[in-house]
Amino acid sequence: MYGCTDSGACNYSVSAVIDDGSCEYPIEFYDCNDVCINDSDGDGVCDELEILGCDDSTAFNYDSTATEDDGSCIAVVEGCTNSTALNYDSEANTDNGT
Repeated sequence: MYGCTDSGACNYSVSAVIDDGSCEYPIEFYDCNDVCINDSDGDGVCDELEILGCDDSTAFNYDSTATEDDGSCIAVVEGCTNSTALNYDSEANTDNGT
């Protein structure tokens, strides 16, 4: 009987005795059910594919590509960022227009 004879393939056939080249394999980091093999935080993103960065959309340095928060988020501090202005705020990172 023809079929997939590689026991590591998703469509391995116990009854196949002649490999017909039909073996199918999961994509890297996933099992045959498209589930991450390593996902320590259970967020659906495989550990090997996590992108570290600030994942807080309200933060000054938000990174829309980040899938794992790395603790680098900087809170938005509104104020005058013009250093020549009388109301300059050295702690501000976002100009509030005043």
